[in-house]
Amino acid sequence: MKFLKSLFVLGIFGLSLSCEKNESPINTEAKLLTVICTFGVGVIDTVNNTVIIKAPENTDVTQMIPQFEISKNATIYPPSGVALDYSNPVTYTITAEDNMTKNVFKVTVFMEASFV
Repeated sequence: MKFLKSLFVLGIFGLSLSCEKNESPINTEAKLLTVICTFGVGVIDTVNNTVIIKAPENTDVTQMIPQFEISKNATIYPPSGVALDYSNPVTYTITAEDNMTKNVFKVTVFMEASFV
């Protein structure tokens, strides 16, 4: 009887171990990895938290739609892929998955003359 009782206890213990979740830690990164527009890639300055997007002369910057690649499971506001007016710099906030780590970037469009 003791043997069966011990076997039962070991079986229950084994089942409880097999039910453990193997969760990965929450990501604490809030990095801006790339910025892409229809006419090129933004230059990211991680020291000053700025982005310069070079646009051809006469580009309509009032409805630009850049795409942002950010850290895994982070969020960005305003959202990536939304048309915004870049006549003045636009501030973006990246929030890590932990909802505590934040990184703020100022995105500016620089109009450059076309060279032929």
